[in-house]
This record gives sequence, structure tokens and C-alpha cells, in this order.
Amino acid sequence: MFGTVHADPDPRDALLDGDGRLWILDFGATRAVAPERVALAAGALDALVADDARRLGRIVAELGWLSEQDAHDGHAVARRIAGPLMEGPATFDADLARAAAARMRPERDELVRFATRTRLAPEDLWPLRMLGGLGVSLAELGATADWPALAREALHEGWG
Repeated sequence: MFGTVHADPDPRDALLDGDGRLWILDFGATRAVAPERVALAAGALDALVADDARRLGRIVAELGWLSEQDAHDGHAVARRIAGPLMEGPATFDADLARAAAARMRPERDELVRFATRTRLAPEDLWPLRMLGGLGVSLAELGATADWPALAREALHEGWG
């Protein structure tokens, strides 16, 4: 379903057929997402991957999540926390999640500052809920991939 976010991804609801195609059995909680917001999110991810703090700041401000300066300042924090996820293929598992949590500890004050300034539009809550659920599912699976590349492909090509 193009343009729709599945907010409760669960590996028990997915099957691979003999040809390697993915079949989703239960879409449960879904929401249509405005193409303009998807394009902005794709641009934000592109800027984060490209290490372009200025562009990330502009896009996040346009989304209304943070001021341009706060988003610009948060760029380095996000890259430090993401760590190996920004460096190509990585195994998404409990070890990766624990390591990211450890990298968050020294950033606590900055994260609290950003959290108190963040303003999410209601239409963005569903996709963010999906990302959280997807992260938990991926950690259970322990899959290895170039996650930013897959996310960029999904955002750029999977929403047509």
C-alpha cells in the first residue's frame, strides 16, 4: 500500500515466498502519509547520511520539529548515537541497541534539551511509531544490511 505507514510491524506478520517476495499478513494500524512530508523526511535522512548539518537543519525546521539551529546542533549528536548505522552494513540486534544506548548516556543533557524543544505534528506520530516498532522487530531478527540505504530507497522509491 504505497503512501501508507504500517504502525505495528511485527515479524510474525511477514512471510517470504519461494521467490523472495515479502507478504504482510496483518496491517492492523495504518495511516496515509502526505507525500510532501515523506519527501521532507527522505531529504532529512539524505542530509544526515551525507553529513550535511546545514541542510538537515533547514529540512527539520520545515517539518516543524525543531528550529533550524537546534536541528543543525543535533546533527552531530544524532550521528554519534547512530554510530555504525551511518557507516554501511550493520547487524541490527540487541548488541547494537545496547551500544547505541551507551552512546546516548554522555549526550543526555543535549537529548533532554532537544526533547523539550521538539514539536511533532500529529501526522508524524504514526510514522515515528512505525520506526520504533520496526527497530524492535529488526533487533529481534538480528538482520544485517545497510540500513540508511534501505531506508532511503524505501522513502524515495516506495512511496510512488
